[in-house]
Amino acid sequence: MDYSSEILEDCFNFITPGECALKEAEVVFDIPKRKVYSKRKPIRIRKPGNILFFSNEEEKTSQRVAQFSDFGIPVDSIDIKMIINV
Repeated sequence: MDYSSEILEDCFNFITPGECALKEAEVVFDIPKRKVYSKRKPIRIRKPGNILFFSNEEEKTSQRVAQFSDFGIPVDSIDIKMIINV
């Protein structure tokens, strides 16, 4: 059920921190508290795709290190630590 924007605005104004809870607003305005909560707090939308573990610069650095090893240049953990600390 959709509620008018005026009723929702009145409900939001009625809810004040420390004075009135969502449960009281639910009784007064006859709107489910979950509906009021979801309309009041916008849903945080995450970007699609995998989470980035490395920044773009770190990703490029790791690709360069992989290219070094592909060309036959030995790269060990000490070299990687030195690259990271620079």
